[in-house]
Amino acid sequence: MTPKTASIIHKYKETCSDMMDVANSSCSGDGGQSITQRKGLREALLRHNSCEELDEICRGGNWIFPRYTVVPSVSDGMFHASVRLTCPEFEMSITGGPRLTAHEARCSAAANMILELHKKAEEEEQ
Repeated sequence: MTPKTASIIHKYKETCSDMMDVANSSCSGDGGQSITQRKGLREALLRHNSCEELDEICRGGNWIFPRYTVVPSVSDGMFHASVRLTCPEFEMSITGGPRLTAHEARCSAAANMILELHKKAEEEEQ
């Protein structure tokens, strides 16, 4: 199994198990138990950590872990991040969007890198 395949399987396995936990917790129990509250979009997105996902991709490929640069902007008070990935076959660097916190900026850059890695993998398959 390739690292990409393992990563995709792990991602969907995690998503499905989370969905089952929510379904089981809200459908079981007696009337005295409280129903699980749904998470808002922002909370659900924050639970998904793109930095950890990118680390897992690198670990699966036996690559060097990504290097992040996070810089605060004096003009708008936002944080800007970039991520650099160096592998034996290629080297990539990409930036994320401006965010309110350094952590969110890192995750934005990581999410953009993951998208670019998927595009690169699709190009190599063709």
